[in-house]
Amino acid sequence: MFTGVWEFAAIVSLAIATLTLAAYCFLKIRARRDARKRKILRFELPVTVAFGSILGVLIGELMTGRYPHADLDELKTLIVPLIFGMTSRSLIMYCLKDEQGVHSVSKYVPGVSSLLTAIFIAGGTTSLGS
Repeated sequence: MFTGVWEFAAIVSLAIATLTLAAYCFLKIRARRDARKRKILRFELPVTVAFGSILGVLIGELMTGRYPHADLDELKTLIVPLIFGMTSRSLIMYCLKDEQGVHSVSKYVPGVSSLLTAIFIAGGTTSLGS
């Protein structure tokens, strides 16, 4: 893909992750007094989000021609999809009123969304750095 496409995809993914984090913070502040809502809006890291984020960073770097290696750049690239996946899982559980996280939507959609976000952000940062 062209460099401009990667940059645009990275900017859009970062904007969506920022809006998701802002919505999570807004709902968390509103749910201070309600114990049930506070329980649903917990901030935890599911396995699907972690796996999707790591795999997305690797795929994004390989698609842009960069050999992945473990350093600070990959860690910085990995932080955004991890936080996006955790907050999107909490928001999905809040909308579904799913306290245990048993619905398949609240299990797998955050992992897939963090995978796509990681691919776009890793590709965008790689193309911006070159």
